[in-house]
Amino acid sequence: MSTTTEVNPGAFQAFPKTTVRKILSKTYSRLKQGEFRGIANGLIADSSNLINQRKKTPRFHCNLCQSDQAYLVHLSNRLRIKWYSVCPTCNSRPRHRGLKILYEEILEKLEQPKVIHFAPEPVFYQIFEGLSSNYQTTDFFLEDVTFPKEDIQALSFPSESYDMALCNHVIEHVPDDACAVSEVARILKKTGLAIFTIPGNWNRQKTIPFKDLRFNGHYRDYGMDAVALFSQFFEKVEVKDLADYNLQLKLPLGISKKTNLAFICKK
Repeated sequence: MSTTTEVNPGAFQAFPKTTVRKILSKTYSRLKQGEFRGIANGLIADSSNLINQRKKTPRFHCNLCQSDQAYLVHLSNRLRIKWYSVCPTCNSRPRHRGLKILYEEILEKLEQPKVIHFAPEPVFYQIFEGLSSNYQTTDFFLEDVTFPKEDIQALSFPSESYDMALCNHVIEHVPDDACAVSEVARILKKTGLAIFTIPGNWNRQKTIPFKDLRFNGHYRDYGMDAVALFSQFFEKVEVKDLADYNLQLKLPLGISKKTNLAFICKK
């Protein structure tokens, strides 16, 4: 079975409705795995989702599918509850809705940049249509990309090939994140920039490694020491809170403060 970008969050696919049967099924599965904290977070999040699905008055806006939503779906795991997260129409996350604006702001300042997008999400394709062949995609597992089977820890691209690299929730999935960041820096031109987003707790300083890959294949949960990681390979690292973009539209995008940070790294 082929793996394509359709499996990525933000693939313009409706998010399944929450039902009592699904809540019971997830609770039973977590109980078998001994995920008691996950059970508590799941019951809180999904019970709220069940109630919110009945609401009709628009409270949020998704700037990717251009829809007004009465609710956004809460997600949960053993670590945390992600409040007001998923657009039920297009499956976008808060980071996607914030990154759309950030990408557009940066593209306005650049003239036909050559862009490489790791693990690309279909919700972003329209932003880069004007770049034509200057917009390229890559991934290790996905097949419908420009360059399939590329390991971000050991890229085959020549040094200084790109003006801009987009890396949205990727490096937490590789064993050696420092090697991955080094490779992204290597393939960027001397004036190039990379935009990284990663999952983490931004009220915590230190990154926590996981003992296994049960958290969606993540090797770690980042802390603010991620800035030091990026600073090893980039001259300047700017931390952008994507929640700042909530105020630009009539309805909020559902981006909570200090939960979705973008690290804008410049050589």
